[in-house]
Amino acid sequence: MWRSKSRSRPLLTAVGVLACLCFCGADANAGRTLDRSLKQELDLARRAVEIERGLESLRNESASLRFSESVVRDRAMESVRKIQAYSTSRAIGERRTTERTRAMYKLARGGIPRLIVESRLETDAHGESGTVQRVQRAQALQRLITSDMRVLERHRRSEARARAELVAASREMATASSLQMIREIQDSILRASMDSLAPELKRARRRRVMALSSVAEVTPWERRLLRQVKREYRALKIGYGLDMLDVGSLARPASGKIVGRYGESKDRLLDLPIYRDGVEIRATGRRPSAVAAASGVVVAVGELSGFEEVVVLKHPGGFLTLTGHLRGVVVEEGQQLRRGELLGKVAAKQVKDGLGRTVYFELRHGERPIDPSRFLRKF
Repeated sequence: MWRSKSRSRPLLTAVGVLACLCFCGADANAGRTLDRSLKQELDLARRAVEIERGLESLRNESASLRFSESVVRDRAMESVRKIQAYSTSRAIGERRTTERTRAMYKLARGGIPRLIVESRLETDAHGESGTVQRVQRAQALQRLITSDMRVLERHRRSEARARAELVAASREMATASSLQMIREIQDSILRASMDSLAPELKRARRRRVMALSSVAEVTPWERRLLRQVKREYRALKIGYGLDMLDVGSLARPASGKIVGRYGESKDRLLDLPIYRDGVEIRATGRRPSAVAAASGVVVAVGELSGFEEVVVLKHPGGFLTLTGHLRGVVVEEGQQLRRGELLGKVAAKQVKDGLGRTVYFELRHGERPIDPSRFLRKF
């Protein structure tokens, strides 16, 4: 018995080692499978986020184009109204001038020079005559006709300008329409790409879940990959697309709460309806200052009635920000700024509005104003 037991020990040990090797090999294979599935899913998630960024960018551009198109359409309608008004006024003026010219010709029986000669001959022979009165009336008509011609010339020039404005507006509308059509084509292409990518992303997610369930322990490298995948999914879920419009991506120009909301509101002092294209942020502290909300290039610095000194920054993606109610601005046009860099001090308002000392902040894409509230970092 003892000898048989001694012989069985090496056999059991060999079986244990073999089982351990098989288990380790299976775990290593599962680990490689998990790595591969995580990398594939991360790649697909990043591609999906890039497509969503492109779609959001197109949505912003389309909305801005529609806004610009409406502005240009209003300009075109105003030009048409001007053309009609000038044309009607010119037609009335031309008829009046024609009538006055005929009256002067009849009164003068051939023109002012002949009338003057007749007047002098009759005055020399018989003293005052009715011809003098005719001369005076004819001269008055001539002055009226000269004034009418000046007015008609002004109307012609104004009508020509209005027609040129209408042509320019029509060209801008045609350009905007063409760009909108291109954006729609690009949007359909990106949506088709997203539709084809969604099933692959779903399959990759399932493979990752299966691979995780078969792994005994997740390595630090795999945990890092998993965190990256989750970050990409969060970005995809938010779906704002551009870094400028991610939640909390804009620094607050002043460290305070929003006390004047974007859009329609009511003036606290006058109790009248007002409309803001931006927000008013209360500036706290004894000598508050204002900073750049996002990185960009300074494109304008100056004074704006009701907003004291203002700074306009241009950002990637066609975005613009305007920061107002400033004094002692320390930046200049063409300067590259990073988010959080100093713009200047916050000015006291010349006209009190019941909101206290505030910084006015406006966000635009092209000409279209956007409510910046949800993109500002929390206070």
